[in-house]
This record gives sequence, structure tokens and C-alpha cells, in this order.
Amino acid sequence: MKHRIMAIIWLIAAVLLITIPGDGLLAAALQEQAAESEPFWLWKFLGRLHPLAVHFPVSLLLFAAVLELFTLKDFNHKLRPGIDLLVWAGVAGAVLAAVLGWVLATVEDYGGNTLDVHQWTGITTAFFGLLLIYFLRKSENGNNLQAVKAFRSLLFISAIGVSVAGHFGASLTHGEDYLTSTFPWNEDDYSPEDLNIDLVAFGEEGELSEQKQVELVGKVRAVFAHNCYKCHSDAKIKGELRLDEREYVFEGGESGPVIVPGNPAKSDLVRRIKLPKDHEDAMPSKGKVLSTDEIALISFWVERGAPWPDAASEVSEYRVAALEPRRPNVPAPRKGMNQPIDIWVDEYFQEQDITWKDPVDDKTYLRRIYLDIIGLLPDPETYKAFLEDSRPNKRAAWVEELLNRNDDYATHWMTFWNDALRND
Repeated sequence: MKHRIMAIIWLIAAVLLITIPGDGLLAAALQEQAAESEPFWLWKFLGRLHPLAVHFPVSLLLFAAVLELFTLKDFNHKLRPGIDLLVWAGVAGAVLAAVLGWVLATVEDYGGNTLDVHQWTGITTAFFGLLLIYFLRKSENGNNLQAVKAFRSLLFISAIGVSVAGHFGASLTHGEDYLTSTFPWNEDDYSPEDLNIDLVAFGEEGELSEQKQVELVGKVRAVFAHNCYKCHSDAKIKGELRLDEREYVFEGGESGPVIVPGNPAKSDLVRRIKLPKDHEDAMPSKGKVLSTDEIALISFWVERGAPWPDAASEVSEYRVAALEPRRPNVPAPRKGMNQPIDIWVDEYFQEQDITWKDPVDDKTYLRRIYLDIIGLLPDPETYKAFLEDSRPNKRAAWVEELLNRNDDYATHWMTFWNDALRND
């Protein structure tokens, strides 16, 4: 029985070897056929058996690895025949799944980084599986200690590898955050209502200003990010279409451009998002359908020429601010003004024809600096001490003293910086 299984494994491995290289016979034939026309139905059928076949090696090799833990002190444990059978069947399933997965990736419209990781993790696991069979045969009866160690090491590596490959396969099918999105700290609080879509505000202008264009495409990208990236980003490229960067959005997919700027009626993207959920061409094909406001937003964006200025590409969906230090040009001193902030304010006042206010009295000044720097009001004793201070530079001195109260200053300003940096 084992010899028959071994023959099947090596036959599948032979097919795998001529499939894996880019110029392999089977790979070349499938890719050429896929490029010229619809792939032959048999290849599509075999490829779609991959999700079915891949579950067997995952469960069998994991179970074999768990049972192997009970044989660490006695290789010839009574569980040995069952473990050996699980290993043989699991390796055969891993090799078969690798072949079918390659066929599926070749004839279907999959691509992206997640596919690459899933694919090569699965192929590597299948290769380790063949080594696993070799060392299993070498370690029969447990007489060859080195072979036993190699067999056990490869068994645990294969169990981990097939699990990792399965995880990335699930990410391809359900999205990268399929598991992690269930955690309470990763809940997606996105809602179409959060976009505050007001197309009237954009429609009031004849030609959209650059600021309006940036704002409009920012809202469109937010819709893409939360509804389309699972299938159309660098992680997973279905139908050769990516919607995560400008050049790919306008390049389109395997069927050509999906956006015709200025003409929503001829834009395939607009047509697909308007289809009912059960239609085979509907987008998104998984998850919730777009809301009426989201569809209206994308249609309006295309109608206005699908603007995407360079400034919009520099802003991510999460609007992460640049953190590098910036050094503004300091204005030259003016008569009676040495502080750059005072000079900038004076320039603004001159441009806006605003006159400077008279200096406030000591009591008002002390109250303001206390509230600004540490967020507290001064007590009566502090007011009295400040009023009795006769130093000509007492205002600057008291500000310096408050700034040196590091704990009070940090406690007060931490909330403002948290808001400014969106730090949660």
C-alpha cells in the first residue's frame, strides 16, 4: 500500500516540477492559453479543486505532529502506524494541493503579494513533505537516530508551513484582516456617514479648485480602501485591477480601463457598483454593497473628470502627517520686535489692516499665562505676589517659571498633542 502511495506522490511531484518554473511545460501552456482565450474548462475545474484539496494536508499533518509528541520517548509507540499513515496521506495531499494551486493561480485572475507568499509557502511545504517521506523510510524501527531527528524536525516544520500557507490562503479568500478584525481593538468603525458626503458643496463650483479636488478624491479613496482593497490592492490583485494607487486605477484591469473620466455611463467601475449584490459582475463581490451615498460619490467623481491631483497622492487614506523636522524662514527683526511670532503676527495684521491691541493689565496677563501653560487659575496669593513684583521683566520671568513646571505643563498639553497627532 505504501509503495502505491509513494508512486502517486512521486508522480504528482513530477508534475509539480515541470509546473513550477516560469518556462515549465505545463505552466507555459496554461499561461499561453490564458493569454489567448478562455482557459480550457478542465484546467479551471482542476484549479478550483485546490480549496478542497488543501484542507486535507493541513489537518492530517497537524494531527500527525500532535501525535508525534506522544512518541518522543519511544519511536516505536503503538501510535506509529497511525502517524505514518497520516504523514503519507498528508504529504500526498500537500503535493496535490500545490499542483492544483499552481493551476488555479495560472488560469484564474489572481495576483498580488499575498498570493506569492501563499504559493511559495505551499510549494516549500510540499518539498519538505517529500523529504519527510524520505526520512520516514530511513527511520523505520527507530534504529537510525539521525533519521528520526530529521523526520521529527521536518514533520513539525511541515505542520507549521502548511498552517501558514493555509492562513495566507484564507487571507486571499476572505481578506487580510479576516481573523484579526474580530479582535475588539481592531474593530473597523468606518461608516459611510463618517465621510460627510455633501456633493452639493462640490457641485456649486464650475471647475473644482485643487483643494476641492484633493478633498473629493480623498473621500473616494476612503471608499476604495474600506470596500475594494481586499481584492484590488498590492496584497491581492483580482482581475489584474488595483485601486490603491492612481496609476493603477486609471490603467484598469484585464478587460481594460474601468474608468472613463467625464462619462460615468461608460465606466465599468460605476456600472459594477450599481449592480445588485447577487449579480456575477457586482462589485464588491464580497462583503457589503456600497451605500447610495458612496455610489453617488464615485459617480460624481467620474463625472467631474475623475480628478486626482499630485497633492492627493501624497496623502494616505489615514492622513498621516509628515514627522520630519521643518524649519520655516525666520523674518528679520523689526523695530520693537525681536520674537519671530510677534513679527509674523504683525505682518498678518498689516495685510488684514488690523491694529494691535493695548497690553492687558497684570491681573489679566497672569490669568492668561496660567491657563495657557498649565491649565489652572492662579490663587489669590499668586495674584498678590505678581502684582507686588517690581522687576521690569517680571512677565517674561513668570512665564519662564511656569514653563519650568514640567509635570504641570506636560499634563495640561498632553491632551492637545493627542488630538493634534490623532494618537489613540
